[in-house]
Amino acid sequence: MKKLIKKGIKHVVVNTAYHSGLAKLFGSFHGQKVFCVGYHSIRDDKNEEKLDTSLYHNISVKKKDFEDQLVFMKKNGHTFLTFKDLERKDLEKIKKPTIIFFDDGFKDVLLNALPVLKKHKIPATLFVTVGLLDRTHILWTIKLRYLLKKAGLNHKHIEEHIMKLKGLDREKRNSEIEKIETKYKVKLDSHCLDIFLNWQEVLQLKKDGFEIGSHGIQHEKFSELDPANLHKEINDSKSIIEGKIGKIVAISYPYGRTNEKIKNMSKQAGYSYGLGTGHGYNKLHDILTGPFDLKRITPGPGDSLSRFAVELYMNI
Repeated sequence: MKKLIKKGIKHVVVNTAYHSGLAKLFGSFHGQKVFCVGYHSIRDDKNEEKLDTSLYHNISVKKKDFEDQLVFMKKNGHTFLTFKDLERKDLEKIKKPTIIFFDDGFKDVLLNALPVLKKHKIPATLFVTVGLLDRTHILWTIKLRYLLKKAGLNHKHIEEHIMKLKGLDREKRNSEIEKIETKYKVKLDSHCLDIFLNWQEVLQLKKDGFEIGSHGIQHEKFSELDPANLHKEINDSKSIIEGKIGKIVAISYPYGRTNEKIKNMSKQAGYSYGLGTGHGYNKLHDILTGPFDLKRITPGPGDSLSRFAVELYMNI
């Protein structure tokens, strides 16, 4: 009940702030802030079934909503950049510098997001997870949804299983997933799901103006890894990506998990920027003094334009 009341109050606040013009007023004061607006997947009715979007519906934004959000930012004076552009000496003169980025490497970034970005002449950054592209790893939420869907469970029960496992560390979580595989006699071969990009498609995105960055290899929480595996995630992913794509300057930490050890290792590996889990915009001072824990704004599936505007400028 308390959650519903809190949600209702927030809904009222968001709508009031948007329709009263308060959100736009706040936005007018953000000329010297850097916005990192992030997405994972952009879905379209035309290829939802082909891309098995139901397996990652919780991180997939409708194509129309995505375009509406870009148009809103354009109309409100945002200047679209990449992480490499943050090195520009005239950054402080740029109005509302904004980076549009995507985590993971879903194929719909190419099929659904790219046409919208090209239409509005907006650059973007893609943080790729090496293991997802190579089909050697899979997001555990996608794997679990696939297994339980194949086992015949309905949507409600599948999401209940997801919530139960979210609080576990990776070893316990993997153990629970193995139990489910045994119980229902179901398996997943990552190669049978054509929902992530391959390297050739990433190269195509680069040719179309995308900046490429690292999102690790296994998509595990960096904060839970031992030093050897952390080094692989940060350093080896960079080497692999640069061997195929060319030099990269930024890393997005899976689940946004970071700490001083992770930030220092990222710097030593040769990155210039790192995206953490903090919510909100970044002050120019942060770009210069704390570039390895940059904040992000992450629109969610079903977010109204009013909610997006308020999240963008007021951090509610």
